[in-house]
Amino acid sequence: MIAAAGRISILTMWIVAGFILRRLLTPEDFGVVVFATSISLFLSRIYTWGFDDALLHRQDSEEKVASAHLMWQIRLAGVALILAFVLSLFLNHFFGTPRQVLHVLILLTAAKIIFVAGSTPKVLLEKQQRIKSIIFVEVTGTFMSFVVAITVAWLWPEHGVWALVAQRVVEIVLHAGGFWLINPTKIRRDVDPVISRWMILDFGLPLWIGSCFFIVTFQLPNFLVGRMIGLAALGVYSTAFRFAELPRDLCAFLPRISSPVYARLQDDRIALSEIFEKMQGMLLRGIVIVVILIAMLIPDLIEMVGWADDWKDVVPLIRVLALFSICHAFFVNLPGVATVGLGMTKIQSKVQILQGVSIAILCPALILAFRRIDILLAPFGAAIAMSVMVVVSTIALLWMIARHIDIHFGRMMLPPLVAGLGAAATGYGLDYLLQEQSPWMRVPLLFISIAFVYFVVLFLLEGRKLIRLMAEFCSLLFSSSDNQTDRTSASLHDGR
Repeated sequence: MIAAAGRISILTMWIVAGFILRRLLTPEDFGVVVFATSISLFLSRIYTWGFDDALLHRQDSEEKVASAHLMWQIRLAGVALILAFVLSLFLNHFFGTPRQVLHVLILLTAAKIIFVAGSTPKVLLEKQQRIKSIIFVEVTGTFMSFVVAITVAWLWPEHGVWALVAQRVVEIVLHAGGFWLINPTKIRRDVDPVISRWMILDFGLPLWIGSCFFIVTFQLPNFLVGRMIGLAALGVYSTAFRFAELPRDLCAFLPRISSPVYARLQDDRIALSEIFEKMQGMLLRGIVIVVILIAMLIPDLIEMVGWADDWKDVVPLIRVLALFSICHAFFVNLPGVATVGLGMTKIQSKVQILQGVSIAILCPALILAFRRIDILLAPFGAAIAMSVMVVVSTIALLWMIARHIDIHFGRMMLPPLVAGLGAAATGYGLDYLLQEQSPWMRVPLLFISIAFVYFVVLFLLEGRKLIRLMAEFCSLLFSSSDNQTDRTSASLHDGR
């Protein structure tokens, strides 16, 4: 529950700060930072070898594995920074990329060295189930970073790009410093070659291949929108996409809790199947209502805050991305059971390859097709491509996992989807009836009505089973130590 409260706190800060920053800054400011971030994330594949999963999965030689985890990430992040300098010269000379984008690229890549340095004590905290410590650092660092960003944007709105860069750099520094202060990890200077070979080749290589396609999947649309349409359009598209990711961010804490449980049950496939089905079922029940509320309430929230007309296309883009939002959030906990629970990293890699290939084909084709109709519609091509990709990849990953554990798809998915259709129909009906009312009246009425219909339908379909499922799910959220997690695993397996 602490982890859930922490994620909700961070998301609340992001929503509030995001509305304020978009009130003060322009879409182009956000487009510059998103475009530079996309390039930086492509470079990050140099040091992204699944080191975090390896450190979490390995139950022996923790000090040696932690040392290899830290040293290899810092070395490879340094290589990425050198390549960022070289790439900046290339992009400026041959493509005329704005200098501001390149300066942001170099600064963000340099900050990643601090980021990877802080990941070692953070992963060890996750392994020890010290969720409270992680949440404290993340909430404090995020809050301070947004205070800095809003202050800079308010005092110097003409330098809006640097307000956004300051937020990211301050957040990285405070998080890394906080994790080391709370969990000062003993590191060996000499890196064990056997551990290194296992982390990079045996465990990490399949994850690295998959992560390369993962970056193509989620950053190629940003790059294409920025290059083919413009940085202002990228700012609008990335904002809509960020709202579509909110449900996923809300449940991003789940792998921290579920992965240790999956690791302990890796030799008991029956218990693993039951816990996986219950967790994913409860997760989907929460995701659906959140996505519907975001899609229905966002127009009134934007009107209440007073965003400029430059942001008007955010609303239809968010609604187009609704299906993406549901599947993307549902997907967040799936790789854990494949890599940590089943120990099959190739499953995740295969799905990431599928995602990368499909988006590389669909995204440019749909952007071009929509741009021929109207250049203002081009970002919708990217949104539709992302939605198709995530639906296909979610189905593929579930099919691969179902070959190794038993999953009852109807029991897990059908009730929330039926309740979601009823709630969405209620929302659109009320939206039409209340269109003449002020947003201050519409927001609470829509929120209460949609939530009421959703949970009533869900309860009619499942009854006491829903209450029992919620109780079991909450028992897992409350677990914060190894013994508690063991007891929770047994409770879920026994059905108590």
